[in-house]
Amino acid sequence: MIRRPKVKWVAPMILTGSLLAGGSAAIAADTWNNSNQQRRVGPPIAAKVASGEITQAEADEFRSKMAERKAKFENREQPSKQDMEARRAEMMERLAAKVASGEITQAEADEFRSKMAERKAKFENREQPSKQ
Repeated sequence: MIRRPKVKWVAPMILTGSLLAGGSAAIAADTWNNSNQQRRVGPPIAAKVASGEITQAEADEFRSKMAERKAKFENREQPSKQDMEARRAEMMERLAAKVASGEITQAEADEFRSKMAERKAKFENREQPSKQ
């Protein structure tokens, strides 16, 4: 008489492990690749227009810029250096306007500029993939 008690448990254990691993991978993939979700940092644009924080024209301009940038990103086009410099100049103008209006202090603006410089340096110093 041959006894094989361990063999009875092998198939169910493999099946259970496969189901757990596959389910976890599916959940993780859905979490990271869910393109239907939008990440919002602040209030939606419509709420800003309704509150009078920005005008409808500013909201439309913002939406068109974001749509253009999204299209370029999806086509894997990188912005040119001139485009990046224009964005930087625009950001600096907005920052100066906020300081002039008293919305933020000069120290806050300087802190923001230093953080942006750190991010830029970190981005420029990252390892570039080798081309073969």
